[in-house]
Amino acid sequence: MLNRMIEIKNDDPGLIRHRLGPSKLYLDDVRLICNTLKIASEARARDDGEFDKVAPVVITAGKATADSPEDLCDAWPKELQTVKIALGRPVVSVELYRRSAGVTAQSSDIEGKAVALSVRDYVNSKRSLAGVKIFKSPGDAFLITLIAVACSAIIGAISYFSNASRPWLIISGSAVGWFALASLIRSLFLYLTGTTKVVPRARNEIRRLTSETRKQLLVALAGAIVGALIAGIAGLWAGGAIIH
Repeated sequence: MLNRMIEIKNDDPGLIRHRLGPSKLYLDDVRLICNTLKIASEARARDDGEFDKVAPVVITAGKATADSPEDLCDAWPKELQTVKIALGRPVVSVELYRRSAGVTAQSSDIEGKAVALSVRDYVNSKRSLAGVKIFKSPGDAFLITLIAVACSAIIGAISYFSNASRPWLIISGSAVGWFALASLIRSLFLYLTGTTKVVPRARNEIRRLTSETRKQLLVALAGAIVGALIAGIAGLWAGGAIIH
Protein backbone atom coordinates (compact mmCIF):
# COMPACT_ATOMS: atom_id res chain seq x y z
CA MET A 1 0.00 0.00 0.00
CA LEU A 2 1.35 3.40 -0.98
CA ASN A 3 1.44 6.01 1.77
CA ARG A 4 1.88 9.49 0.33
CA MET A 5 4.08 11.77 2.42
CA ILE A 6 6.62 14.59 2.05
CA GLU A 7 10.16 13.40 1.29
CA ILE A 8 13.08 15.14 3.01
CA LYS A 9 16.41 15.11 1.19
CA ASN A 10 19.72 15.04 3.02
CA ASP A 11 22.83 15.73 0.95
CA ASP A 12 25.98 14.19 2.47
CA PRO A 13 29.34 15.38 1.09
CA GLY A 14 30.82 11.99 2.10
CA LEU A 15 28.77 10.16 -0.51
CA ILE A 16 29.98 8.81 -3.85
CA ARG A 17 27.57 8.54 -6.75
CA HIS A 18 27.37 6.35 -9.83
CA ARG A 19 25.21 7.19 -12.84
CA LEU A 20 22.45 4.75 -13.81
CA GLY A 21 20.99 4.07 -17.24
CA PRO A 22 19.60 4.68 -19.66
CA SER A 23 17.76 1.54 -18.58
CA LYS A 24 14.30 0.03 -18.47
CA LEU A 25 13.46 -1.86 -15.28
CA TYR A 26 10.51 -4.11 -14.51
CA LEU A 27 8.97 -5.03 -11.18
CA ASP A 28 11.15 -8.12 -10.82
CA ASP A 29 14.24 -5.93 -11.32
CA VAL A 30 13.10 -3.60 -8.54
CA ARG A 31 12.41 -6.63 -6.35
CA LEU A 32 15.94 -7.93 -6.95
CA ILE A 33 17.48 -4.57 -6.01
CA CYS A 34 15.42 -4.50 -2.81
CA ASN A 35 16.54 -8.01 -1.92
CA THR A 36 20.17 -7.02 -2.54
CA LEU A 37 19.87 -4.13 -0.11
CA LYS A 38 18.04 -6.31 2.41
CA ILE A 39 20.83 -8.90 2.36
CA ALA A 40 23.40 -6.12 2.85
CA SER A 41 21.43 -4.78 5.82
CA GLU A 42 21.21 -8.22 7.44
CA ALA A 43 24.93 -8.80 6.88
CA ARG A 44 25.80 -5.45 8.51
CA ALA A 45 23.61 -6.24 11.54
CA ARG A 46 25.22 -9.67 11.83
CA ASP A 47 28.75 -8.24 11.59
CA ASP A 48 27.94 -5.66 14.26
CA GLY A 49 26.34 -8.28 16.50
CA GLU A 50 23.05 -6.36 16.49
CA PHE A 51 20.65 -8.90 15.01
CA ASP A 52 17.62 -6.97 16.26
CA LYS A 53 18.67 -3.76 14.48
CA VAL A 54 18.39 -4.68 10.83
CA ALA A 55 17.88 -1.45 8.86
CA PRO A 56 14.72 -1.50 6.73
CA VAL A 57 14.70 -1.00 2.97
CA VAL A 58 12.61 2.09 2.26
CA ILE A 59 10.85 2.34 -1.11
CA THR A 60 9.40 5.65 -2.25
CA ALA A 61 7.64 6.69 -5.42
CA GLY A 62 7.40 10.44 -5.68
CA LYS A 63 6.24 11.57 -2.24
CA ALA A 64 4.68 8.21 -1.40
CA THR A 65 6.18 5.27 0.48
CA ALA A 66 5.60 1.63 -0.44
CA ASP A 67 5.55 -1.39 1.85
CA SER A 68 6.88 -3.64 -0.93
CA PRO A 69 7.88 -3.44 -4.62
CA GLU A 70 4.44 -4.80 -5.55
CA ASP A 71 2.86 -1.58 -4.23
CA LEU A 72 4.40 0.25 -7.19
CA CYS A 73 1.54 -1.20 -9.25
CA ASP A 74 -0.70 1.35 -7.47
CA ALA A 75 1.64 4.29 -8.10
CA TRP A 76 0.68 7.15 -10.37
CA PRO A 77 2.66 7.60 -13.61
CA LYS A 78 4.18 10.81 -12.25
CA GLU A 79 5.30 9.01 -9.09
CA LEU A 80 7.00 6.29 -11.13
CA GLN A 81 9.32 8.95 -12.55
CA THR A 82 11.10 9.20 -9.16
CA VAL A 83 11.31 5.75 -7.58
CA LYS A 84 13.87 5.55 -4.79
CA ILE A 85 15.14 2.55 -2.82
CA ALA A 86 17.14 3.54 0.26
CA LEU A 87 18.96 1.76 3.07
CA GLY A 88 20.19 3.40 6.28
CA ARG A 89 22.91 0.92 7.27
CA PRO A 90 24.99 0.58 5.20
CA VAL A 91 24.03 3.87 3.55
CA VAL A 92 22.94 3.04 0.00
CA SER A 93 20.43 5.02 -2.06
CA VAL A 94 19.21 3.84 -5.45
CA GLU A 95 17.46 6.63 -7.34
CA LEU A 96 15.57 5.21 -10.30
CA TYR A 97 14.73 8.63 -11.70
CA ARG A 98 13.74 9.65 -15.22
CA ARG A 99 16.27 12.45 -14.76
CA SER A 100 19.64 12.21 -12.95
CA ALA A 101 19.28 8.54 -11.98
CA GLY A 102 22.06 7.20 -9.79
CA VAL A 103 23.15 5.09 -6.85
CA THR A 104 25.04 6.56 -3.88
CA ALA A 105 26.96 5.15 -0.92
CA GLN A 106 29.30 6.44 1.75
CA SER A 107 32.84 6.79 0.47
CA SER A 108 34.22 5.38 3.76
CA ASP A 109 32.00 2.27 3.72
CA ILE A 110 33.61 -0.59 1.78
CA GLU A 111 30.55 -2.86 1.95
CA GLY A 112 28.19 -0.05 0.99
CA LYS A 113 30.34 0.89 -2.00
CA ALA A 114 30.41 -2.76 -3.10
CA VAL A 115 26.61 -2.92 -2.96
CA ALA A 116 26.34 0.35 -4.93
CA LEU A 117 28.66 -0.97 -7.62
CA SER A 118 26.68 -4.22 -7.81
CA VAL A 119 23.43 -2.29 -8.28
CA ARG A 120 25.05 -0.02 -10.85
CA ASP A 121 26.30 -2.95 -12.92
CA TYR A 122 22.91 -4.67 -12.79
CA VAL A 123 20.85 -1.62 -13.71
CA ASN A 124 23.23 -0.65 -16.51
CA SER A 125 23.03 -4.20 -17.89
CA LYS A 126 19.35 -3.45 -18.60
CA ARG A 127 20.22 -0.70 -21.05
CA SER A 128 17.37 0.55 -23.18
CA LEU A 129 16.67 3.78 -25.02
CA ALA A 130 13.13 3.49 -23.64
CA GLY A 131 14.61 5.05 -20.53
CA VAL A 132 15.26 8.27 -22.45
CA LYS A 133 12.06 10.29 -22.29
CA ILE A 134 12.50 13.66 -23.92
CA PHE A 135 9.22 15.17 -22.73
CA LYS A 136 8.55 14.36 -19.07
CA SER A 137 5.88 17.03 -18.74
CA PRO A 138 3.97 19.54 -20.90
CA GLY A 139 6.43 22.15 -19.62
CA ASP A 140 9.34 20.30 -21.25
CA ALA A 141 7.60 20.23 -24.62
CA PHE A 142 6.63 23.90 -24.26
CA LEU A 143 10.21 24.92 -23.44
CA ILE A 144 11.72 23.11 -26.43
CA THR A 145 8.98 24.45 -28.71
CA LEU A 146 9.58 27.97 -27.39
CA ILE A 147 13.31 27.68 -28.10
CA ALA A 148 12.61 26.44 -31.64
CA VAL A 149 10.09 29.23 -32.31
CA ALA A 150 12.40 31.93 -30.95
CA CYS A 151 15.35 30.76 -33.04
CA SER A 152 13.11 30.46 -36.11
CA ALA A 153 11.80 33.98 -35.55
CA ILE A 154 15.34 35.33 -35.49
CA ILE A 155 16.22 33.48 -38.70
CA GLY A 156 12.94 34.64 -40.25
CA ALA A 157 13.68 38.28 -39.41
CA ILE A 158 17.15 37.98 -40.89
CA SER A 159 15.74 36.36 -44.04
CA TYR A 160 13.07 39.05 -44.39
CA PHE A 161 15.40 42.01 -44.06
CA SER A 162 17.97 40.41 -46.35
CA ASN A 163 15.27 40.01 -49.02
CA ALA A 164 15.71 36.24 -49.17
CA SER A 165 13.39 34.32 -51.47
CA ARG A 166 10.64 32.20 -49.85
CA PRO A 167 11.13 33.40 -46.25
CA TRP A 168 8.24 31.31 -44.94
CA LEU A 169 9.88 28.16 -46.28
CA ILE A 170 13.09 29.14 -44.51
CA ILE A 171 11.19 29.81 -41.26
CA SER A 172 9.32 26.50 -41.40
CA GLY A 173 12.46 24.51 -42.18
CA SER A 174 14.45 26.22 -39.44
CA ALA A 175 11.65 25.60 -36.91
CA VAL A 176 11.72 21.88 -37.61
CA GLY A 177 15.51 21.85 -37.53
CA TRP A 178 15.76 23.76 -34.24
CA PHE A 179 13.09 21.55 -32.63
CA ALA A 180 14.96 18.41 -33.67
CA LEU A 181 18.27 19.85 -32.46
CA ALA A 182 16.81 20.85 -29.08
CA SER A 183 15.26 17.39 -28.66
CA LEU A 184 18.56 15.74 -29.57
CA ILE A 185 20.50 17.87 -27.07
CA ARG A 186 17.99 17.03 -24.33
CA SER A 187 18.21 13.31 -25.13
CA LEU A 188 22.00 13.49 -24.96
CA PHE A 189 21.77 15.30 -21.62
CA LEU A 190 19.51 12.58 -20.19
CA TYR A 191 21.81 9.90 -21.56
CA LEU A 192 24.88 11.42 -19.94
CA THR A 193 23.31 12.31 -16.58
CA GLY A 194 21.43 9.03 -16.10
CA THR A 195 17.81 8.04 -16.66
CA THR A 196 15.70 4.96 -15.91
CA LYS A 197 12.17 3.88 -16.69
CA VAL A 198 10.32 1.78 -14.10
CA VAL A 199 7.55 -0.47 -15.41
CA PRO A 200 5.28 -1.57 -12.51
CA ARG A 201 4.72 -5.01 -14.00
CA ALA A 202 6.78 -8.19 -14.07
CA ARG A 203 8.73 -8.85 -17.25
CA ASN A 204 6.91 -12.18 -17.88
CA GLU A 205 3.55 -10.47 -17.42
CA ILE A 206 4.40 -7.85 -20.02
CA ARG A 207 5.57 -10.55 -22.42
CA ARG A 208 2.37 -12.51 -21.87
CA LEU A 209 0.24 -9.43 -22.51
CA THR A 210 2.27 -8.63 -25.63
CA SER A 211 1.88 -12.20 -26.88
CA GLU A 212 -1.88 -12.15 -26.26
CA THR A 213 -2.21 -8.79 -28.01
CA ARG A 214 -0.25 -10.13 -30.99
CA LYS A 215 -2.51 -13.18 -31.16
CA GLN A 216 -5.62 -11.01 -31.02
CA LEU A 217 -4.30 -8.83 -33.83
CA LEU A 218 -3.51 -11.88 -35.97
CA VAL A 219 -6.96 -13.34 -35.34
CA ALA A 220 -8.60 -10.01 -36.20
CA LEU A 221 -6.47 -9.70 -39.35
CA ALA A 222 -7.27 -13.24 -40.43
CA GLY A 223 -10.96 -12.60 -39.79
CA ALA A 224 -10.85 -9.43 -41.86
CA ILE A 225 -9.12 -11.22 -44.75
CA VAL A 226 -11.57 -14.13 -44.65
CA GLY A 227 -14.48 -11.69 -44.46
CA ALA A 228 -13.16 -9.75 -47.44
CA LEU A 229 -12.71 -12.96 -49.46
CA ILE A 230 -16.24 -14.14 -48.64
CA ALA A 231 -17.65 -10.74 -49.53
CA GLY A 232 -15.71 -10.74 -52.81
CA ILE A 233 -16.85 -14.25 -53.75
CA ALA A 234 -20.43 -13.39 -52.83
CA GLY A 235 -20.23 -10.27 -54.99
CA LEU A 236 -18.89 -12.23 -57.99
CA TRP A 237 -21.55 -14.89 -57.52
CA ALA A 238 -24.29 -12.28 -57.34
CA GLY A 239 -22.94 -10.53 -60.44
CA GLY A 240 -22.84 -13.80 -62.39
CA ALA A 241 -26.38 -14.60 -61.36
CA ILE A 242 -27.61 -11.20 -62.59
CA ILE A 243 -25.93 -11.65 -65.98
CA HIS A 244 -27.56 -15.03 -66.47
